[in-house]
Amino acid sequence: MLAARVAVAYVQYLRRSFRSLPWLLAAASLGSAVMAAGFPAGGNLVMSEGQVEGLYLYDGGNVIRTSATFDAGASGGGLFDDEGALVGLLAFKARSGAKLHFALPADWTLSGAAVSSQFVPIVPSGEQHAFWERPKSSQPSFLGLAMLEAASQRDSATSACNQPAGATSSP
Repeated sequence: MLAARVAVAYVQYLRRSFRSLPWLLAAASLGSAVMAAGFPAGGNLVMSEGQVEGLYLYDGGNVIRTSATFDAGASGGGLFDDEGALVGLLAFKARSGAKLHFALPADWTLSGAAVSSQFVPIVPSGEQHAFWERPKSSQPSFLGLAMLEAASQRDSATSACNQPAGATSSP
Protein backbone atom coordinates (compact mmCIF):
# COMPACT_ATOMS: atom_id res chain seq x y z
CA MET A 1 0.00 0.00 0.00
CA LEU A 2 2.80 2.41 0.90
CA ALA A 3 4.64 1.53 -2.31
CA ALA A 4 1.50 2.26 -4.33
CA ARG A 5 1.09 5.71 -2.74
CA VAL A 6 4.71 6.61 -3.43
CA ALA A 7 4.39 5.33 -7.01
CA VAL A 8 1.30 7.51 -7.54
CA ALA A 9 3.16 10.51 -6.13
CA TYR A 10 6.05 9.77 -8.50
CA VAL A 11 3.74 9.63 -11.54
CA GLN A 12 2.11 12.89 -10.46
CA TYR A 13 5.58 14.39 -10.19
CA LEU A 14 6.42 13.35 -13.73
CA ARG A 15 3.23 14.99 -15.02
CA ARG A 16 3.99 18.36 -13.47
CA SER A 17 6.91 20.70 -13.52
CA PHE A 18 8.97 20.64 -10.33
CA ARG A 19 7.86 24.18 -9.47
CA SER A 20 4.20 23.18 -9.38
CA LEU A 21 4.72 20.19 -7.07
CA PRO A 22 3.37 21.13 -3.64
CA TRP A 23 5.50 20.52 -0.56
CA LEU A 24 4.02 17.84 1.65
CA LEU A 25 6.27 17.43 4.67
CA ALA A 26 5.81 15.54 7.91
CA ALA A 27 7.88 14.80 11.00
CA ALA A 28 9.13 11.25 11.43
CA SER A 29 7.94 9.30 14.44
CA LEU A 30 9.66 6.34 16.04
CA GLY A 31 8.32 3.02 14.77
CA SER A 32 6.35 4.52 11.90
CA ALA A 33 6.30 2.90 8.46
CA VAL A 34 8.43 4.63 5.82
CA MET A 35 9.50 4.14 2.21
CA ALA A 36 12.91 5.09 0.84
CA ALA A 37 12.87 6.10 -2.82
CA GLY A 38 15.91 7.06 -4.84
CA PHE A 39 17.82 6.67 -8.07
CA PRO A 40 21.11 4.92 -7.13
CA ALA A 41 23.91 5.52 -9.60
CA GLY A 42 21.54 7.51 -11.82
CA GLY A 43 19.57 4.35 -12.65
CA ASN A 44 15.93 3.47 -12.22
CA LEU A 45 13.78 4.35 -9.25
CA VAL A 46 14.43 1.93 -6.36
CA MET A 47 12.08 1.80 -3.36
CA SER A 48 12.38 0.00 -0.03
CA GLU A 49 9.93 -0.22 2.86
CA GLY A 50 10.98 -0.08 6.49
CA GLN A 51 10.43 1.68 9.80
CA VAL A 52 11.87 4.63 11.66
CA GLU A 53 14.27 2.92 14.09
CA GLY A 54 15.83 5.96 15.71
CA LEU A 55 15.57 9.74 15.94
CA TYR A 56 18.69 11.65 16.94
CA LEU A 57 18.57 15.34 17.78
CA TYR A 58 21.25 17.16 15.80
CA ASP A 59 21.54 20.77 14.70
CA GLY A 60 17.91 21.62 15.46
CA GLY A 61 16.33 18.57 13.82
CA ASN A 62 15.99 14.82 14.19
CA VAL A 63 18.34 12.78 12.02
CA ILE A 64 16.42 9.60 11.15
CA ARG A 65 17.73 6.02 11.34
CA THR A 66 15.61 3.71 9.21
CA SER A 67 15.39 0.05 8.30
CA ALA A 68 14.35 1.09 4.78
CA THR A 69 17.54 0.37 2.86
CA PHE A 70 19.11 2.34 0.03
CA ASP A 71 22.28 1.99 -2.00
CA ALA A 72 25.14 4.37 -2.63
CA GLY A 73 24.08 7.03 -5.07
CA ALA A 74 20.53 7.25 -3.71
CA SER A 75 21.48 10.14 -1.43
CA GLY A 76 19.11 13.02 -1.98
CA GLY A 77 16.20 10.66 -2.55
CA GLY A 78 13.17 10.81 -0.30
CA LEU A 79 12.03 9.02 2.82
CA PHE A 80 8.21 9.07 2.81
CA ASP A 81 5.61 8.20 5.45
CA ASP A 82 2.55 6.05 4.77
CA GLU A 83 0.60 9.11 3.62
CA GLY A 84 3.22 9.97 1.00
CA ALA A 85 4.60 12.96 2.92
CA LEU A 86 8.34 13.56 2.82
CA VAL A 87 9.85 12.95 6.26
CA GLY A 88 13.52 12.87 5.30
CA LEU A 89 16.18 13.04 2.62
CA LEU A 90 18.25 9.90 2.15
CA ALA A 91 21.74 10.80 3.27
CA PHE A 92 24.19 8.08 4.28
CA LYS A 93 24.85 4.55 5.48
CA ALA A 94 27.10 3.61 8.39
CA ARG A 95 30.67 3.05 7.23
CA SER A 96 31.15 0.15 9.65
CA GLY A 97 29.39 -2.35 7.43
CA ALA A 98 26.37 -2.39 9.75
CA LYS A 99 23.08 -2.01 7.93
CA LEU A 100 22.33 1.43 9.33
CA HIS A 101 20.70 3.92 6.98
CA PHE A 102 20.15 7.58 7.84
CA ALA A 103 18.05 10.40 6.45
CA LEU A 104 18.20 14.11 7.20
CA PRO A 105 14.96 15.67 8.48
CA ALA A 106 12.69 16.99 5.75
CA ASP A 107 12.11 20.27 7.56
CA TRP A 108 15.75 21.14 6.92
CA THR A 109 14.73 21.59 3.26
CA LEU A 110 12.65 24.58 4.28
CA SER A 111 15.43 26.30 6.20
CA GLY A 112 16.40 29.72 4.92
CA ALA A 113 19.49 28.31 3.21
CA ALA A 114 17.65 25.55 1.38
CA VAL A 115 14.97 27.77 -0.15
CA SER A 116 17.40 30.39 -1.43
CA SER A 117 18.15 30.44 -5.12
CA GLN A 118 21.84 29.69 -4.57
CA PHE A 119 23.52 26.35 -3.87
CA VAL A 120 24.40 26.03 -0.20
CA PRO A 121 26.76 23.23 0.91
CA ILE A 122 25.72 20.99 3.80
CA VAL A 123 29.08 21.27 5.51
CA PRO A 124 29.74 24.15 7.90
CA SER A 125 31.99 26.92 6.67
CA GLY A 126 35.65 25.98 6.91
CA GLU A 127 34.98 22.22 7.06
CA GLN A 128 35.63 19.79 4.26
CA HIS A 129 33.36 16.91 5.26
CA ALA A 130 29.74 16.31 6.21
CA PHE A 131 29.28 15.21 9.83
CA TRP A 132 28.99 11.53 8.88
CA GLU A 133 32.25 11.64 6.87
CA ARG A 134 34.37 12.97 9.72
CA PRO A 135 36.76 10.72 11.69
CA LYS A 136 34.87 8.81 14.41
CA SER A 137 36.45 10.96 17.11
CA SER A 138 34.75 14.09 15.77
CA GLN A 139 31.39 12.65 14.66
CA PRO A 140 28.21 13.48 16.57
CA SER A 141 27.73 11.10 19.50
CA PHE A 142 24.39 9.83 18.17
CA LEU A 143 26.23 7.92 15.41
CA GLY A 144 28.06 5.82 18.01
CA LEU A 145 24.82 5.42 19.95
CA ALA A 146 23.02 4.18 16.83
CA MET A 147 25.73 1.55 16.31
CA LEU A 148 25.32 0.34 19.90
CA GLU A 149 21.51 0.25 19.59
CA ALA A 150 21.71 -1.78 16.38
CA ALA A 151 24.23 -4.19 17.93
CA SER A 152 21.97 -4.65 20.97
CA GLN A 153 18.95 -5.38 18.74
CA ARG A 154 21.02 -7.84 16.70
CA ASP A 155 22.25 -9.60 19.87
CA SER A 156 18.68 -9.84 21.23
CA ALA A 157 17.43 -11.30 17.95
CA THR A 158 20.30 -13.81 17.84
CA SER A 159 19.60 -14.85 21.43
CA ALA A 160 15.89 -15.31 20.67
CA CYS A 161 16.71 -17.42 17.60
CA ASN A 162 18.93 -19.68 19.69
CA GLN A 163 16.14 -20.42 22.22
CA PRO A 164 14.49 -23.86 21.95
CA ALA A 165 10.95 -23.78 20.54
CA GLY A 166 8.44 -22.81 23.22
CA ALA A 167 11.11 -21.53 25.62
CA THR A 168 10.84 -18.03 27.02
CA SER A 169 13.73 -15.89 28.07
CA SER A 170 13.79 -14.31 31.49
CA PRO A 171 13.77 -10.47 31.62
